[in-house]
Amino acid sequence: MRVLSSFQHLLLIGMPNAGKTYIGHYLSTLYNIPHYDMNQETKSYLPQNESSLLEWYFYRKQEYQFLSRQLQSSTPSIISLGDGCIEYAPVYHLLYNQNVSFIIHVIPSQQNPETIPLWMKRAKYYFSISDIDYWNDRVSSPQSLLSEIKQELDKNKEN
Repeated sequence: MRVLSSFQHLLLIGMPNAGKTYIGHYLSTLYNIPHYDMNQETKSYLPQNESSLLEWYFYRKQEYQFLSRQLQSSTPSIISLGDGCIEYAPVYHLLYNQNVSFIIHVIPSQQNPETIPLWMKRAKYYFSISDIDYWNDRVSSPQSLLSEIKQELDKNKEN
């Protein structure tokens, strides 16, 4: 079963705590498609030292390799991407230039004041590759957000 009529994979991008994993798990159950949480898939590579640039690049490279393998697979999947992977140029270019995925940008209802500068830095990347942008604060509950996304996916599936 295809995620959408002309796309093989559904990717969820956004800042931490936006709901990417929650939405991915829900859609996975709804459509009976495997869901991969990039943070869980690559957690063994997480940098031990936040300030180590070398460890950061190694971790991002692992994310890139996992994502590349998934996007080449003919098996449909839903992937919740790590929030920072968008800053790694190979991942950004892979997402920007590919045509097998449908990308949903989930924007949290409340931005943590400490993450606002980071979001300002990443927003242009998120918006430039997303097919749909969902603002959590424009819906009354997580269930209504999921309902909106499902309606959009079903609408695209019919076209």
